Amino acid sequence: PTVVGPIYGKVEYALSNTIGVGLNLAYAANNDPTNKMSTISALGRFNFHALPKSEFADLYMGLGIGYRYFNENNKFNGIRNYPFGMDLTLGFRLIIANNIGAYGEIGIAKSPFQVGITYRIQ
Repeated sequence: PTVVGPIYGKVEYALSNTIGVGLNLAYAANNDPTNKMSTISALGRFNFHALPKSEFADLYMGLGIGYRYFNENNKFNGIRNYPFGMDLTLGFRLIIANNIGAYGEIGIAKSPFQVGITYRIQ
């Protein structure tokens, strides 16, 4: 079987030092014959930044709400589809050099743990 993702693309715009809004796009698929699944989501996102403004570190909590296409076809439950998507995460970003950094999030989302690369435009 082939498993893809989840793969995330995220963008955030800071409204203030503590509030940011953005968009999360995500995709995952599994073509296992006994449990085929595919999911795509587009969620509006609100982030609350807990630390004072820093050039290097950022602790935040995110809430995403929006559209999620989820199609699962397995031998136990038949076909299911859920059009509503939501995630709730706790995240940390660390800027390493020249506005490039890394992030990690844990929570209720397509995956319980995420890591990735971040780029900050100033």
